[in-house]
Amino acid sequence: MNLGGPIAQVFRADAGTWMPHRFAGSVPHPERPAKAVATARGHRATLIVRGKYLTVQYPNGKMKGYRSVQYQREDPMRFRATIELSGKTATGIQVPAEVVEGLGKSRRPAVSVAFKGYTYRTTVAPMGGRFMLPVSAEVREGAGVAAGDQVDVDIELDTRPREVVAPPDLLEALDGDADARRFFDGLSYSNKQRFVLPIEEAKSPETRQRRVARAVGMLREGRS
Repeated sequence: MNLGGPIAQVFRADAGTWMPHRFAGSVPHPERPAKAVATARGHRATLIVRGKYLTVQYPNGKMKGYRSVQYQREDPMRFRATIELSGKTATGIQVPAEVVEGLGKSRRPAVSVAFKGYTYRTTVAPMGGRFMLPVSAEVREGAGVAAGDQVDVDIELDTRPREVVAPPDLLEALDGDADARRFFDGLSYSNKQRFVLPIEEAKSPETRQRRVARAVGMLREGRS
């Protein structure tokens, strides 16, 4: 398992900003005393981590302390996993706990995922004590995979703004219902996806039309 090339983002209270320190080796665990070599202000330096406290020791012996430490990873982390079947058609990938920990404090991090040359944006979801990535029918088709296949997964935090592109027939229906449109526009990215994906995955025009009508009805009632 490749945990990538991490950098530490250290908050400087005096400057009111985060300052990056690039690690040459592995990242020190934020909950254990540890040391790592880093590049700080263009100089090789030693980072000493104790809980939320971090000390930067420069080659000239000068030391600088910081109280808050966050970790980000510059390169995608990679792990091998099997695409699991859940129920009749739903599929997903289990994410190792150490990978989720490497993505930061959130247990539902927004991520970019790639395997078999296909990349998509999603969110890690805790399910039954495990961390899972959804693998939709669209993703399976795009990557050329099926349930039971083993894949090498590249995963990294997705910090780009997320926007849902609603299908034209849903937008047309929402244009005719101000209440439904207002509620839809106020939803989060993931909740919008809950309406959009079933419509995009419909196999027939009739099914698609029914799903559009159902979505508009739920939105009109303020249900997500």
